[in-house]
Amino acid sequence: MKKKNIVYIVLIIVVLGISSLGINYWWTGTPKYSLQQLHGAVQNHNIDLAFQYIDYDKVFDGIWEEIVSKTLDVTKEDNLDLSIASINLMESNKSTIKIVQKQVMEKAISGENTEEIMFSKPTFTENIEKGEYTTSQYKDTFYVKFSSGMKLTFTKYEGRNWKIIKIDGLEITNNGKMGI
Repeated sequence: MKKKNIVYIVLIIVVLGISSLGINYWWTGTPKYSLQQLHGAVQNHNIDLAFQYIDYDKVFDGIWEEIVSKTLDVTKEDNLDLSIASINLMESNKSTIKIVQKQVMEKAISGENTEEIMFSKPTFTENIEKGEYTTSQYKDTFYVKFSSGMKLTFTKYEGRNWKIIKIDGLEITNNGKMGI
């Protein structure tokens, strides 16, 4: 009788162990896990971890049009020829602007500069902590909309990982920096 009970106990332990591994495997492949990891990275000022969940090339491409549009609006008030020259100059320096904007984002994540970008504490981490956001998902696209108006779009990457590919609701300031 005791052997039978021991076998059942061992069997239950094995089933529970396998179940917990399966649940952990499933959880780490969800977009909410990626959002949680990004939140932790921003809170702990971990730039490398944060960029594991951000496809910066796609994020930058998404805001590039807004940067150009803002520059055009500002310079058009002064002179149309200046607008065209400004846009041409920006296009020729796009790669440099991309690097500078990434540095701004890195500074914000590191805590050095929390006023210029969406990862500043009041607009990102506090919204997460207070639950002031909604989520929705359609196939391999996951949306997070914050009460501040910012919207993050995640997509599935490399099998099970999710990354931000687009950020809506950013305000591009007159100096070309991202903010909310």
